[in-house]
Amino acid sequence: MNTLKYLLIFCILAPFSLEIKAQTVIISKDKNKQIMEWVQWHNPSAKIFEFYYLNADSQILLINQATHIIIGGGEDIQDGIYGGSEFPGLCGKPNPYRDSLEVVLIQHALQKNVPLLGICRGHQLMNASTGGTLLADIDSLLHSPIQHMLVGKDSAHQVKFTEKSIFHKKFQLKTVAVNSTHHQCIKKLSPLFFEAANSTDGIIEAIQIKNKNRFAIGVQWHPERLRDETSLKLLKEFLK
Repeated sequence: MNTLKYLLIFCILAPFSLEIKAQTVIISKDKNKQIMEWVQWHNPSAKIFEFYYLNADSQILLINQATHIIIGGGEDIQDGIYGGSEFPGLCGKPNPYRDSLEVVLIQHALQKNVPLLGICRGHQLMNASTGGTLLADIDSLLHSPIQHMLVGKDSAHQVKFTEKSIFHKKFQLKTVAVNSTHHQCIKKLSPLFFEAANSTDGIIEAIQIKNKNRFAIGVQWHPERLRDETSLKLLKEFLK
C-alpha cells in the first residue's frame, strides 16, 4: 500500500518537478509573504515554496531540489536548542514544529552546500543550532541605549560591517542603517561563523560562514522590508 501511495505521488508530481527551473527557493516560513515578494522582485522566474505549510511528502521532495534556502523571522526559539537559557521567563512562547523544520533546513544547507540566508530569527537559529547561544532579552539583560524593538513597527539604527565580511570586502560598505524588530540576540557565537556586523552596543548584527567556498549569512535585520541598495546586493549575491 505504501509503495502504491508513493508511486501515485511521484506520478502526480513528476511533471511538476521537471518544470522547476534553475532557482528553487525554499522559505521556511513567511508570515506576510514579504520574503517571497523580495525574491520575486529580483528574480520573477524563481520557484518559491513556503516549507512550513507543505505536507511531509512535498517537504521531502523539495528539500532535495532546493537551490537556495531562507530561514525567516518570527517567534522565539526553544532555549533547549542551545542548551537552555539562564532566564527562561524572559523568552517568548516557541513553536517546536517550526524549530525542528528549520534546524533540518539549516543542517541540509550546510551539509549539501546550498546557499543559506537567515533573517532575524533565522540569523539567531543559524547560530543557536550550530553551537552558539542567545541572550534571552536585550532590554532586561543588556540595557542597550539602542531600541532594537518597538511595538507595532520597526525600529532603526546603524550597523558597522567587519573588514572580512562580504559587506565590506565585496560590497564596499562600512556602515548602513537597518530596520530592527527583535528582543533577543546572539550571546556566544557559533564556531562555524564569524561576526560580519555589529551595532554600537556590541550586539552581533550579521554572521557569515568561515568556509570561503560556501554562502551562509545571517542578518538580524529585515532586508525584505528595506529593499535598499544593501538589501539588493545581499539578495543578488545569495541568488547568484
